[in-house]
Amino acid sequence: MNESRIKNKILLIRAIDIAFLLAVFSLGIYAVLYSENGTIPGIASLIGLYFVNLLGNFSTTKIIKLNDDLKKYQNKDKRRI
Repeated sequence: MNESRIKNKILLIRAIDIAFLLAVFSLGIYAVLYSENGTIPGIASLIGLYFVNLLGNFSTTKIIKLNDDLKKYQNKDKRRI
């Protein structure tokens, strides 16, 4: 795996994480404001935020591993020069 591929994976993981977070926020706010009974959509949005948190924890560990691989790759390239 080369340096640009690792950076692209990190960018893609962060973009997916932010997209899910924005989707849950926007759907949760819309559901709470425009429903007749706001408690059920509120609870559903909190459950959605919990799943986004789990995804965020997973993506953070994955990004840390990819950053370590990137540093190893960059150090290997410095040694060749």
